[in-house]
Amino acid sequence: MRNAGGDLRTRVDQVRRLLGDAHDIRCLWLYAPGSPRTRAALIHVQGLTDRQALRRHVLAHFEPAPPPPATGANPPEVPSSPQGRDGAGQDVLKKLAPVEPLRPTDGQDLVDRVLSGEALLLLETDPEPWILRISGWKERPVPRPTTESSLRGAGEAFTENVEVNLALVRRRLRDPRLMVEETRLGPSSRVLVALVYVRELARPDLVREVRDRLGQVHVDAVIDASQLAEILVGRYRTAFPLYMATERPDRAAAWLMAGKVLVMLDGSPWVVLVPVRLIDFFFSVDDYYLRPAVVALLRLARIAAWLGIVLFPALYVALEAHNVDVLRLELMLAVDAARAGVPLNVVLESIFLIVMVELIQETAVRLPEKVGASTTIIGALIIGEAVARARIVSDIIIVIIAMAAIGSLTFPDREIAAAWRISSGLLLLGGAVLGLFGVFLGLMALVFHLCCLQSLGQPYLHPLAPLNLRDLRQDGLTRRYWWEMPARGPHPFVPPRRRPQ
Repeated sequence: MRNAGGDLRTRVDQVRRLLGDAHDIRCLWLYAPGSPRTRAALIHVQGLTDRQALRRHVLAHFEPAPPPPATGANPPEVPSSPQGRDGAGQDVLKKLAPVEPLRPTDGQDLVDRVLSGEALLLLETDPEPWILRISGWKERPVPRPTTESSLRGAGEAFTENVEVNLALVRRRLRDPRLMVEETRLGPSSRVLVALVYVRELARPDLVREVRDRLGQVHVDAVIDASQLAEILVGRYRTAFPLYMATERPDRAAAWLMAGKVLVMLDGSPWVVLVPVRLIDFFFSVDDYYLRPAVVALLRLARIAAWLGIVLFPALYVALEAHNVDVLRLELMLAVDAARAGVPLNVVLESIFLIVMVELIQETAVRLPEKVGASTTIIGALIIGEAVARARIVSDIIIVIIAMAAIGSLTFPDREIAAAWRISSGLLLLGGAVLGLFGVFLGLMALVFHLCCLQSLGQPYLHPLAPLNLRDLRQDGLTRRYWWEMPARGPHPFVPPRRRPQ
């Protein structure tokens, strides 16, 4: 802080009041060597600064000094233009070149930098503060993907450091058009947010919309990327995700080349991609590493799994509770024989099994990795066998609910799988009340709801509604061979450019 008439102790007290005067904010009193010696103060946050760099590049050029006596503090002021410096201080600053001494632009910039791990240097003869870039806290190395695993893809995942994440993307896109805009959000968290896009590929109105929405975020603290994404996509009350979260740099780079916008949050190992379509959640990372015939088989399996999640439980309940006459006589007799002696009706036994499956899946997430899978499998087998032997539920409903649970695991994204399970439960209630007519009404309401959704102005059901056959043929039920693709790959948001022959 600039204070022409005050001493060094007064300026330090002003800075400490701005930083909150917490116990982990340390102040080191130093002497700059010279004749006469210049008193200095170094303020940093313990645990956020690199101790080795602090000792080697900063403290090695100073001598320890006793703290000066306390004096009355003046009101804090923001930094202004640089003033003259004495010879000793100038010599010390030249020696600090490895840690890049620089001036903070204002008081808020000073607070942000110190609380981000950089150190503040105050010289007795220089009324302007200096920032030393010696931040360095414990970080984990670049990990392997744990959620979005791939058979052939790269074995790197994003970390909690936004600079490392930007470097992982830059390694894959060495393009000068790759633009990065940084800002800070939340008066309490002051978290660093990076907006990443490829100029000339991302639509200017899309980039402008994301930038404007970031500027309209008014929350005290932004902790995770999903929290920020929920604010960005708009005020939709829906269970369906309107953004894509990924931990894979290769997937993020591919989507940037598709004209999408990437949002990174410092402290979160997940990045957010917008806009997104519903059909994107049926695609996995391996779809772009395997042959198109294999991709078609896998996507058909996911569509069958979707039918198993959404329709099978609701149709069974509707047929058993209201529309038994639709079944063939042999099938009707088989169902009645399977349900003989079961005390619960078909609706209650369906709800009972759905709740049990959800509890087992939640247990698998919460248990430690080494025991979670085995505990879940054993628990499911024991519970399934026990309820079947006790005739609490019928064998047929166990098979149907188990098929729906297995089908939900085929989706690459957990949020979309949860959204389909919620939709299945609502359709099941419709079938329980109105039979097949209730299931039909529920499907119509679901389609209408999906048609009303948009992801930052993009139709959620594209390319199905509005129908776009070109995009469906290019990357729909299957994908084309890479030599048939446009030069920029399969995406709907950028004009295609044919690959040179």
